[in-house]
Amino acid sequence: RIRIAPQAVDGIAGACARYRSVLGAVAVAWRKEGGRLHLQVDIPAGAAATVEIPARMPAEILEGARPLRLEHGVTAIRQVGHLVMVTLGSGRYTLSAPQT
Repeated sequence: RIRIAPQAVDGIAGACARYRSVLGAVAVAWRKEGGRLHLQVDIPAGAAATVEIPARMPAEILEGARPLRLEHGVTAIRQVGHLVMVTLGSGRYTLSAPQT
């Protein structure tokens, strides 16, 4: 399992990281722009990842320009306190949420 938990702290506009797992490259990049936290996540073939997104509710999160839904690789969405936990299958995802 892969866990992605970006820490969008004050004073830092963005960050990126890449990890070469046994299944392939896992990558994440985030940036703050226009009052939203933007995430790009790459999950290698055959893998799944849980992404922790700071958000008040799942309905606030977009995948691309559309509301996040259980489709196209999104296998679970759940709220845990101030985080929305999104489970993703392999692929590239562009997620965004209002900055909290």
